[in-house]
Amino acid sequence: TIALNQLPYVALLDHDVDVQVVVPDRWQHELGARPVPPEIHPRLVGRIHHARIARPGSIQRHVHLTPPGRWLRHLRPHAVIVEEEHFSVPAAQWVAAARLRRIPVAVQAYENLDRPLPLPARGLRWGTLRGADGVLARTPTAARRAEQWGARGVIHLVPPAVLVPANPAEPRTGPF
Repeated sequence: TIALNQLPYVALLDHDVDVQVVVPDRWQHELGARPVPPEIHPRLVGRIHHARIARPGSIQRHVHLTPPGRWLRHLRPHAVIVEEEHFSVPAAQWVAAARLRRIPVAVQAYENLDRPLPLPARGLRWGTLRGADGVLARTPTAARRAEQWGARGVIHLVPPAVLVPANPAEPRTGPF
């Protein structure tokens, strides 16, 4: 987790939303020598909670060792947004925990290719999409795929954020 990725949650603070974010306690990046703790945006200090996970760096297959249900009991959210791909183990963990507690839950969908997935991943995708109350699709094709793969909740198109500085610099000349 990097602080830049937390900007949508910082923006929610500006709209009086009580944001609480659960992130892995460490992550193994492809080029890193060892797992590193997450960065925290200054405005989210005290609102970021570190979850113990197994397999840090395994994007779809890391597992929350602290059960998501424990976080939900502790934080008592009104709604849950799962920023994991819908065919991932952590997405399945969070959606199941939220559904069990009758907390509205939305899962993101970036996947826009109808690529073959192993049977366990297809099962996770089906169960997670059917269990989610909503899908935050990042592209129109991802929205169509989520519906095709069994999403029953409302599908919203929510493109990834593009940051534009308040005072953009003059355009540069040349290719970059």
